[in-house]
Amino acid sequence: MRSLLRVLKYGWQEFSRNIGISLGNAFILFLAFFLVGVAFLSNGLSDNFIKKLQEKVDITIFFKDETKEKDILSLEKKLESLKEVKEVKYVSKESALKKFKKKYEKNPLLMDALKEVGENPFPASLTIKAKSPEYYEKISLFIEKSFPLKLIEKITYKEHKDIISRIISFSKIFQKTVLIASLILIIIALLVTLNTIRLSIFAKKEELEIMKLIGGSNFFARGPFIIQGIIVGTLGGTFAFLLFFLFTLFASSDALSWWQELEVIDLVNKNLLPLLVIEIGGGAFFGFFSAFVATERYLKI
Repeated sequence: MRSLLRVLKYGWQEFSRNIGISLGNAFILFLAFFLVGVAFLSNGLSDNFIKKLQEKVDITIFFKDETKEKDILSLEKKLESLKEVKEVKYVSKESALKKFKKKYEKNPLLMDALKEVGENPFPASLTIKAKSPEYYEKISLFIEKSFPLKLIEKITYKEHKDIISRIISFSKIFQKTVLIASLILIIIALLVTLNTIRLSIFAKKEELEIMKLIGGSNFFARGPFIIQGIIVGTLGGTFAFLLFFLFTLFASSDALSWWQELEVIDLVNKNLLPLLVIEIGGGAFFGFFSAFVATERYLKI
């Protein structure tokens, strides 16, 4: 216990006496773990972005005027029972007309054209949203098999097919790119941190060698450097977490309203505890690990 207290004391002294080097190392770790946070945020934002993109895609069935409403509602129920379907929305001819009038009520040219037509020109429709873009082809085939095609004016799947395929391909490529870029950034940052701490301990190699020569144990010799590394890592991780959190608050403000659609602050709030552990706990662990590895070679005498 006495040895442990001495190690803690000497570790703090080592940190405070070399405050410039210690803060420099803490800054490197701060950058490293800020990049860890950015990588985490990028991965989460890519998922949110893809989900938002996928929500924009749907297919719509337009029915001919002779189609009975009960048949359309029957098809709606069948579609809702499919596990691939997220939502089905029915719009009657009357509702479609009301929506058009409300949307273009201030456009006299369109209103006059509607009066010239005389009757309601809008067809009844069903708009379907799938749980994933990959399901639209299956849903379209189901519609063609379970409903008389002679009563269908148009199914927009064929028009949207290329867009849906591109979204699926883009989603996969984008997610892989973000993941690979994030891993590369993290590895580079951590390697730089490790080498920086190793260089700072290299300057103290004579102290380590002398301690060993006079009979000091490995624990006592490397202990102060490990404590210093833990303090440095904890400081770096804490500041990285605070700056990252402030950054996400700013990103979610009205100044960057387009980010709000990606639910940045919700993403951070849901993962606050894991992020706290990764940033601060990871900083402390990496400070410990770097000091342990850096002192190892000087203790083998």
